[in-house]
Amino acid sequence: RVARHGPRDRAARDERRSRLDEVARRLGRPGRFGRALVHRDTALAHAVAGASGGAATSAPPTGLVLDLSADMIAVLAAELSPSTPKTAPDDGLPGIDEATLVGSAARFLRATEPLARSVLTRAHRARTSRDGLAAVDTWRATSARETRGAEWPARLTGEWVSRCFAGLSEKKAASFSPPSPVGAGSFLRAAASYGEALHRQESLRYGPMALAHDPQFVDAHRTGALFALALGSVPFLVRELGSSRGTAMDASKALTTSMLFSARARATALLVASEGVSERVTETDAATGGPYARIAFVHPRPMDDEPARWLALLTSHEAHERLVATCDEDWYRNPRAARALSTRFALPALATTFLGPETPDLSATADSVARAFEKELG
Repeated sequence: RVARHGPRDRAARDERRSRLDEVARRLGRPGRFGRALVHRDTALAHAVAGASGGAATSAPPTGLVLDLSADMIAVLAAELSPSTPKTAPDDGLPGIDEATLVGSAARFLRATEPLARSVLTRAHRARTSRDGLAAVDTWRATSARETRGAEWPARLTGEWVSRCFAGLSEKKAASFSPPSPVGAGSFLRAAASYGEALHRQESLRYGPMALAHDPQFVDAHRTGALFALALGSVPFLVRELGSSRGTAMDASKALTTSMLFSARARATALLVASEGVSERVTETDAATGGPYARIAFVHPRPMDDEPARWLALLTSHEAHERLVATCDEDWYRNPRAARALSTRFALPALATTFLGPETPDLSATADSVARAFEKELG
């Protein structure tokens, strides 16, 4: 399977990378493609300076104003048009129909739309004292920029993350590289990246690459999601960061909000990967203020293994509930949880696509995950 799809996937990635580099060159932003989501808005900056009582000058203000670049949006919208060919269209998940998987993503987006609108409306009102929806509020919620008092480490390091989950493996994930800290949500991404890297590393101890890994490696992504769910829980925040119970509950709610919008981003990415920037995608996105269409789906950028990422996210909540039920809330310290994870690491990748022998009802699972978010944030 790897030998058959590997060269084609690499060729598709190289072609896509060259196209995006050419777009970045035409925009005059070499090396910063996908990050240039701010520009100097002279008129807006003057207005801000005037409102703050600053003296009017003929020279434009020097500060950057957070705003979305129209040029970047236009070019990226063309790059990710519905005619964009998919990478390896026949490389799906065994036992799951693509339409069923995409349908579960659309169902999750519909089910969480009222909750997402409520969260974004409150955030917009708190930021501007006006009602409305704005894409920047989605970014702030996803990054958990407003989390206070949880005493996060001053610097996000691989050593800190590996120490938190040291009870689950004798070795650290050698290939793990923590993301740059933007907000508390960066710690969720770090935990997810570490869990995936650890799973991929440990699975190679039990079998050759062709069996241990898979282009659609669901269980590795699921392990990453488990680590993120653990980090966002109240017990973790109390025990690992020394937060008070009240502070930990507030921080956990902010992190759960980040998970909600990250899950919606993954569902949106699956729709884009399947059908391009279609009418259904833009309508679904516009219902919550267009947080992704506004930046032409730079985030979330569809990945080659988008089906695996979405299935892992859907089933990770059930897997986490099982670990909490059998190994208590601090399961990441429990030797029984370590043995359970090691057992899955030892299995071939294709044998761990699902949590059990039966294929789950993805529509029901999507509804269950949506209800879990409503319970936490409603």
